[in-house]
Amino acid sequence: MQFSSTVRIDQPFTAWKNVQNFKEKIMSLGFIGHGTYSYYALSNATQLFKTEGRKRSTKVVFLMTDGVDHPNSPNVQGIATAARSLGIHFFTIGLSKKKVQEEKLRMISGDSSSKRVLCLDDQNLIVDVALELVSNTDVNLVTSLSPANFISL
Repeated sequence: MQFSSTVRIDQPFTAWKNVQNFKEKIMSLGFIGHGTYSYYALSNATQLFKTEGRKRSTKVVFLMTDGVDHPNSPNVQGIATAARSLGIHFFTIGLSKKKVQEEKLRMISGDSSSKRVLCLDDQNLIVDVALELVSNTDVNLVTSLSPANFISL
């Protein structure tokens, strides 16, 4: 799923075939532009889990953003809180350590202010994300890493 002033679901859960097909789809994504509207990304991700997610599965969203929303974007706090109350876990990942609104990313994920914000340019990002998955979601990595349980924004 990509988001800007619009949201585009490029790879719904029901279209899953295999990892290679997914990688090809990701590589073909184009830039939408027009600013960041995190509210719409979170509301669409929540709706996607409601319509296509498995009832008893762990639901995880990886939100990659700098946290700087367009001035006309609705406030994201309410939708983030509502989604978390439905059991959706948000892992927010900043685009760069140089420019990221850490408070906004923590508010979306529900993390405390003392928790370090992950960024795409972190050297150990993959290991850190795996550790977060295990510690925060009760995920059994061997059995639960199904694409139907994840959304990457």
